[in-house]
Amino acid sequence: MNKKNIYLGLLLASLMLSACGDESGTNSVEDSSSSGIANIGDIVADADYVVDVYGDLPKCNENKVGQTGFVSAVSKQYVCEDGEWVLTDNEQSGTDGILVDERDGQTYKTTKIGDQVWMAENLNYEFEGSVCPKNEQSNCDVYGRLYTWKSAQDVCPEGWLLPSLSAFETLLDVVDSAIDSIVKYKKQHMEVLVDSIKRPHMHLKDFSWNEGFDTFGFSALPAGSYHSGDQVPFYEFGHSASFWSSTENDSSSYDRAYLLKIWSAEEVKDWGKATYLSVRCIQGKKVVNSSSSSSSLTDARDGQVYKTVVIGAQTWMAENLNYESANSYVNSSHPEYGRYYTWSAAMDSAAVFSTAGKGCGDGVECKVTKTAKVRGVCPTGWHLPSRDEFKTLYYAVGGAHTKLKSTNGWDSNGSDAFGFSALPAGHYNSYSKGFDGLGGGTLFWSSTEDSSNYAYSLYINGHRANVDIIGKTEGGYSVRCLQD
Repeated sequence: MNKKNIYLGLLLASLMLSACGDESGTNSVEDSSSSGIANIGDIVADADYVVDVYGDLPKCNENKVGQTGFVSAVSKQYVCEDGEWVLTDNEQSGTDGILVDERDGQTYKTTKIGDQVWMAENLNYEFEGSVCPKNEQSNCDVYGRLYTWKSAQDVCPEGWLLPSLSAFETLLDVVDSAIDSIVKYKKQHMEVLVDSIKRPHMHLKDFSWNEGFDTFGFSALPAGSYHSGDQVPFYEFGHSASFWSSTENDSSSYDRAYLLKIWSAEEVKDWGKATYLSVRCIQGKKVVNSSSSSSSLTDARDGQVYKTVVIGAQTWMAENLNYESANSYVNSSHPEYGRYYTWSAAMDSAAVFSTAGKGCGDGVECKVTKTAKVRGVCPTGWHLPSRDEFKTLYYAVGGAHTKLKSTNGWDSNGSDAFGFSALPAGHYNSYSKGFDGLGGGTLFWSSTEDSSNYAYSLYINGHRANVDIIGKTEGGYSVRCLQD
């Protein structure tokens, strides 16, 4: 047994537990994991095999029945039974378990990844608008059924739902973080680093692909897809897995929705709703009303009042921030656009209001964690949105830029369907000392940096909305604060 693998397991156990902490990100890695270290140590000491990932366990044959294996990547213990490595009874009663669908009595394995609980098998509930892969019942028994997007909306068992695109993005973020930890550890200890371990799709695939690690127990199976009416209707069976999300692409002129596809890579993309794909349900309650409601906030620093709006589970300012700070600029011809801030000003790099963004600016990597809330230049109780929080907003409105845009002022006005009321403020040009792009677009700073020179923003123009990187020194942009 390799003791280095033990420490890698503890590292990733801490990573997974810290993802389940409160949203403020105050849970330390040590506090999250310390209570389980002794127990894991005992398990490792008694294990017959200690490996990095599930796929590294030796073949479970009659000579190994009853032997145990510890998988470092997920810090779990397995036992060899009936030709297969399965979770021990103790592990089954922990984060992984069994779901019984009361509608037809079928059972499904489940797995906890970060703070999400997923079905670890494809849904197999017979429902209108579903088929068996290749129209063979034996394939349904293994790969589950394939569903149109419409039929997938209400097909999950009670207490479970079709994941949003944001949920899939969160899943991929957890996988990426775990891979980063594995790679960093192996480099530090000069261990052999195979290229495949850097690929997220390898960690999500069931080991039956012959190239899957199934690190998190997600166990993606290559059920392919079904295209009714095509000459070859069943496509990529045995070669790809595609899972519907609940999120429509409202920005497309075609009837499309988003999916997560796993094959020789992993990708989030949109696809025609008439296609039949697999379904993986996520534990949670369906939000009946995802529309918006409005109110207001008063900034105690200067008495200014701002409209606010609730979109999904988030409460946003429905107007651009107008608080005067160092390195902020105002367009006197359009005071309704609020002030324009450099990224360092938006982050409050001078630590006037909080220390979360202290020292952040161009040429400096401040390394704010994904879960940290950076108040920045925002009022008390509000913060500068992260990249992921902007993505949540984006998915809540179906990626439709017209629903975020105000109904006036634009070269092509929007519907403002959710009351976000994005105005075409353009940006402040730090070179010409003027304002560019008025009427055509707007950008809102996020607290998430890509590197020492780039940070993320929400960009809206006449054609699309997107969350992407922008140079920290390229000028001044608007700020929309999000309630803590």
